Amino acid sequence: MKTGRIDVLTDNYQGKRFVELNDVTLDSAGRIYFTDNPGKAVYRFDPDGTLTQILSAPAIDNANGLTIAPDDKTFYLIEANTGANGTRRIAAFTLSANGTPSNPRVFTISIPGEAATA
Repeated sequence: MKTGRIDVLTDNYQGKRFVELNDVTLDSAGRIYFTDNPGKAVYRFDPDGTLTQILSAPAIDNANGLTIAPDDKTFYLIEANTGANGTRRIAAFTLSANGTPSNPRVFTISIPGEAATA
């Protein structure tokens, strides 16, 4: 922060430039997780420089928030598609030791005009 230096870690995935990076979170191993909304995808950037797409459409709709539980065992993804019949939910995934999400389940869901349910 003192120097103002900026280091670009990645600006594309498989040659396709990111369009709208929106969210970021870290795990205790120093892996960086982030979303690119128009691509409807979630990526993981590992400390060794490896970039992996870990979630994408149609498995996810409109990623608009993410976080990892303090024990690094659960990955939460907020989907907020405000279009008609759009997905509005918080999904929970089991997060493996290597940072790969699996076992998707709905943590909570929001239906327009109704209270959220779990």
